[in-house]
Amino acid sequence: MFIHILKTAGNSIQNVLKYYSEDKIVCLNSLQDGVERFEVRNKNFPNIHKHSSLLDYYQVLSPDIFHSLYKFAVIRNPWERNHSFFFRHIVKPKLGIETSLLIY
Repeated sequence: MFIHILKTAGNSIQNVLKYYSEDKIVCLNSLQDGVERFEVRNKNFPNIHKHSSLLDYYQVLSPDIFHSLYKFAVIRNPWERNHSFFFRHIVKPKLGIETSLLIY
């Protein structure tokens, strides 16, 4: 089970894992291209999405299945991650998030 933490190269991992999963990569709006920007859906778990937490999975899976799965995530240097967040919102303001240097 891959826990996709925002801004940690998770899309690359998600693209590799899609061949071994029932999850489907989908585009939900015109800003998503299906390669760099996309969402993940699984018809069996409609409340699970690309950035669902471990708790989200725990709540929808049976205990036997949850405990049997190997779980992993990728982390990133916090400075680089915040740098990426900031420039993502400055360079691509169409994402609908107002950004100010004051929050960084």
